[in-house]
Amino acid sequence: MLGATMGIYTKAILRLILAFIVLYLLVFTLGGNPSWLQGWIYYGILIATVVSNLAVLSRDPALLEERMGPLFRPGQNRTDRIQLSVFLVFYTAWYVLMPLDAQRFHWSSDFPLWLNISGGLLMAGGSGLLAVCFAQNSYLSTVVRVQAERGHRVIDSGLYSVVRHPMYLGVLCFMLGGALLLGSVWGTLTAVLGTLTLYIRAISEEQLLCRELPGYADYVQRVRWRLIPGLF
Repeated sequence: MLGATMGIYTKAILRLILAFIVLYLLVFTLGGNPSWLQGWIYYGILIATVVSNLAVLSRDPALLEERMGPLFRPGQNRTDRIQLSVFLVFYTAWYVLMPLDAQRFHWSSDFPLWLNISGGLLMAGGSGLLAVCFAQNSYLSTVVRVQAERGHRVIDSGLYSVVRHPMYLGVLCFMLGGALLLGSVWGTLTAVLGTLTLYIRAISEEQLLCRELPGYADYVQRVRWRLIPGLF
């Protein structure tokens, strides 16, 4: 057991190192400007997000192992495969298009400074939301499934007492904030489309959990809002 746990930690650290390299290349090689101030702020938030998430997950080895698993698995719901694939297309496009748009080709007009600053704060807030979600919910798998082998139960405290999918809200803030920070219309578009895909996925996820996870149907009745309190 100890050896397996150490193996997961080693794999996570290697991914962390790889993330440092890949994210730098995405921001500054595609952007073509290593002196890009907004790019460095964006890169800093990205790295802080990866490090903070790993720090939280390291306290929950079972969740870390679950998150380190493949995105597509045997027996995974076909609908979930499709929805996750569509989201990954938008998420990848978000990373690739923004530096090309905002710095190399300047497809978008410059955003006002106040919008850049607001975007940075929103992105940082989304990063914080993601870390809190990992700390409060030990069943945040990348795959929509009931984790019977881990004693899966309904989490209804903390952020989950306010909205049913705070992690998806965190992704919305993270992606939209990053696009505003860098000043990219294309990034804004992919952020909106990516979040819309996650919202549709949340509906499918709830249908499965209501059928298969005891107590989830009651939870849906108690916590009214799916993503943003007062809106939807």
